[in-house]
Amino acid sequence: MKIVVGLFLAVHGLIHVTYFVPSDDPRYPMAPARSWLVTRARVPLGVVRILVRALALLATVGFCLFALSYLGLLVPAAWFVSLGVASAVVSLVVIAATWNTQFIVGAAIDLGILIWVLF
Repeated sequence: MKIVVGLFLAVHGLIHVTYFVPSDDPRYPMAPARSWLVTRARVPLGVVRILVRALALLATVGFCLFALSYLGLLVPAAWFVSLGVASAVVSLVVIAATWNTQFIVGAAIDLGILIWVLF
């Protein structure tokens, strides 16, 4: 079961890589161009794209390290809580910056991780 949970954490992180996939499909949710920061707050698309992609990359790396820490592989177990909190918070910031109702599951996973590692 521990391996399944570790893989789940890594896959949750790897999903953030999809922010790098260009898509003109209006149904594709991970598009910085449709972020409320661009459409409502009028932040330049280039700035939002850099911000979202940098945070998505950080979340991806963080969750993969978090998974390794959980599994006791290559990453010290002492980093488990810090990596879990940091990765979940960064992921929630990306979700908030590009909010789409399809992200409710990802946000719930991040909140669940925060509760798990903090309590």
